Amino acid sequence: MTSKNSTSPSVESTATATHKRNYDDIGWEYGFCPNKNKLDKVKCNLCGKVVSGGISRIKQHIAHVTGNVSSCPNSTKDDQLRIRNYLNEGKLNKIAKRTHDESLRSEVMQELHNSVDVDEIEDFLGSKAPNVISPMDDFANKINPEEALKKGKGKKVDLSNIVRKDRVLACHKFISRWAYKVAIPFHALEDDSCTMMLEVVGQFGTGLPPPTIYSLSDPLLKLEVERHFFLKRNEEEW
Repeated sequence: MTSKNSTSPSVESTATATHKRNYDDIGWEYGFCPNKNKLDKVKCNLCGKVVSGGISRIKQHIAHVTGNVSSCPNSTKDDQLRIRNYLNEGKLNKIAKRTHDESLRSEVMQELHNSVDVDEIEDFLGSKAPNVISPMDDFANKINPEEALKKGKGKKVDLSNIVRKDRVLACHKFISRWAYKVAIPFHALEDDSCTMMLEVVGQFGTGLPPPTIYSLSDPLLKLEVERHFFLKRNEEEW
């Protein structure tokens, strides 16, 4: 007699995993995308239910985590325990990641503090506080690097002041450290998109998280493709 667990691979193999995401998430062992045009819809390999909300919902479905999705009637106790342990490990990893990011931020601030005379910076900036996001920023401080670059901001920095030179050097040290470590081609830093990236990070202020691997490979990629399509269409009209 065949157990429920043994049916999972056969169901997945016959379901054509063409639309299954190529990620290491354990959830893809229990589901796949039946429609390549609707990647937020994931079909359960055990009961056949199509769940909305992506792979996280399938994991809740399999593990019987109530609140967002119905529980899978065919998932075994082993399946439920396995996914629950995976979800708990993910929570611990997020906490560790947050702690690590805070440690990195403190290290950056300490290195900047050691590289630049803080008293001179405060005199130069008039004790201006660093950028902090507040509710009013949603209305008053829209991030717009294109407009800033048109006005001449961000393209060139006045290095006549010794404090400004020290601050730029301190920032360049971190930029170069990243470029060397991940082997970024040097000419990439001369591209206009890099200038705009630095401008938008500066407008945001401290604490900007980097995009995730998922957001780069899916939603952000779609937005960029749409932007290129829009620009191409406007060029043809012009």
